[in-house]
Amino acid sequence: MRIINKGTTESLIEEISSKKKEVIRFFRPTWDQYFMKMADIARRRSNCMKTSVGAVIVNEDNRVVSTGYNGTPKGITSCYKMGCHRCNNN
Repeated sequence: MRIINKGTTESLIEEISSKKKEVIRFFRPTWDQYFMKMADIARRRSNCMKTSVGAVIVNEDNRVVSTGYNGTPKGITSCYKMGCHRCNNN
């Protein structure tokens, strides 16, 4: 995006105002982009060496209800410590 100063303060303010929506779109992600990035960050918490999955549950008002990720069940040594039978045998 390019803002051109045509010489006066008024014309510069008018030019900036006309580009405001473009600036907001550039820096502010859509709701889908925002929630997908959250799911990707949740996915990184997974301790499964084979498949990492993250999830975000959102209500109709775009409010996050819950986040989660997959991993080794409680009581089993994690994949990182070579404890998951499924990951070690496939």
